[in-house]
Amino acid sequence: MVRAGLRQMVNAGGHRMIYRVCLESSPPHRIVTSGQWVAHSEARRMGFDPETIILADDLRVRACEVLECAELGAEEHHWAPRSLFADANRWPTSKLCKKHHELWHKTTGLAVSTRCSKDQEFQNAVETLAEHKRMAEPSNADLEYSEEYLKDLERKW
Repeated sequence: MVRAGLRQMVNAGGHRMIYRVCLESSPPHRIVTSGQWVAHSEARRMGFDPETIILADDLRVRACEVLECAELGAEEHHWAPRSLFADANRWPTSKLCKKHHELWHKTTGLAVSTRCSKDQEFQNAVETLAEHKRMAEPSNADLEYSEEYLKDLERKW
């Protein structure tokens, strides 16, 4: 059984975004899938109050990591794009302002919206969850998922 929970972040535009995390890693690691965002209504159906879900990050206060750029509202940039790397979550990320993030993607020709196939994305989720299960001792869970979570992902695709 894989133990997962919910966390939220405030994006650069000020919107609260809810996502799933693996509670078997320390700190809890984000579970990345194409349906990674959890609607507030879905969180309520799961028994959570969106206003009380732990706030894990606020992108409005993140500064761009490009030298001599102090722009706030930086986005998470994956140096190993998920469209090319099955293990993209194991690679480093950086915080880039919208201008520098778009510049990187424009310069490299790798579109921000480029995604791997649904089969590859599902396999990535399975591998990530399995790795987290091997890495850490289970912690107190605010929500438990079992293999049903993976089956649900498979049904959606």
